[in-house]
Amino acid sequence: SPGCCSVEYVGRARSALGWGERIVINTSDGSVLVHQRDWGAPVNWQLPDTRVRCQTEADRVMRDPSVIEDGLRNRPGETDTIRRN
Repeated sequence: SPGCCSVEYVGRARSALGWGERIVINTSDGSVLVHQRDWGAPVNWQLPDTRVRCQTEADRVMRDPSVIEDGLRNRPGETDTIRRN
């Protein structure tokens, strides 16, 4: 189901999506897809074999309890940070 999230990508380039209603899909092959509600092409994605780590904001720094999902790839070195609340 859709939820409010922001996305920050750091890797071969750098990009950010501000807070908005999106659908985040973690597939069985390790891909991470971020779609707008219209289900068009993904607005952000990580390729298969992405390592996904989830934690709360409170786990990182004692602040609001939003959930953070990091998608990490070694080759090329990329990180997607998805914050949900």
